[in-house]
Amino acid sequence: MPIPRGDAVALARALIQIDSRNPTLAPDSPGEGDCARTLASVLDDWGFSVQLMESVPGRPNVVARIGPRDAPALMLNGHLDVVGVEGMIHNPFSAQIRGDCIYGRGSADMKGGVAAMCAAAAKGAQADSSRQILVTAVVDEEYESLGMRALLADGIRADAAIITEPTRLAICPAHRGFVWMDIVVTGRAAHGSRDDIGVDAITHAGLLLAQL
Repeated sequence: MPIPRGDAVALARALIQIDSRNPTLAPDSPGEGDCARTLASVLDDWGFSVQLMESVPGRPNVVARIGPRDAPALMLNGHLDVVGVEGMIHNPFSAQIRGDCIYGRGSADMKGGVAAMCAAAAKGAQADSSRQILVTAVVDEEYESLGMRALLADGIRADAAIITEPTRLAICPAHRGFVWMDIVVTGRAAHGSRDDIGVDAITHAGLLLAQL
């Protein structure tokens, strides 16, 4: 069924109903491909110029533009992958509405945000606009940010960006990043009665961890 232009609730439910668990975190999952293709089709129907950019095999980023192509761009960014469903007590992909809430994996983190930014872009775009709105929905945010890194490597740029992660509607001007580190701490074995001549690698690793 076609999703009405700018209908954030209908789009959120459609995306939640698609299993897009990150295959690195949930090895039996299909990944983000179906979700990306669905979103791309909806945005195409809504009048966006849409590209599917293969960042990881079978896991494409969605890049959609509306407004003058050469104009300054505002990027609205979100991710399509979700974490696993272990321990959930209701159907993780039902997108059931109860009261004012949608229940399902990714409803908060962050298919609701993706739907909201797409609806905002569709409603905010005007035929005579002097600015471009750039919607990017990336893969692999929950693990290694391969999608966002590929987006930058593909030369996608904007003058400003808003990421619609859930923040309880608070404005978050910056966020911690992450670094993967492989560290080897070397010690020297000694008898327990002569610890003075040994080097305890675990103690040193603890001191390093405390500093980090």
